[in-house]
Amino acid sequence: MYVSDPSALANWMREARQNSGLTQKQASELSGLRQATISKIENDPASCTIETLLRLARVYQLELHLLPMLAKGENYKHEISKLDW
Repeated sequence: MYVSDPSALANWMREARQNSGLTQKQASELSGLRQATISKIENDPASCTIETLLRLARVYQLELHLLPMLAKGENYKHEISKLDW
């Protein structure tokens, strides 16, 4: 999935956790983050650090990829709209 704003990141992280079958408390225990931190990321990730995001990505078995921004109307050749869980 391509995420280009904090709201989309919040939705994506919540969906990734739920698709992993984890509660916020379980994700907290596995990541070493406070449950309140996970809640904040899922509701307002604008102040989330990359370190925190990477810790959760490992728990959810995700990889983060940074891609150059495309010009308006341009598409990536191999677009992925949703992960196969």
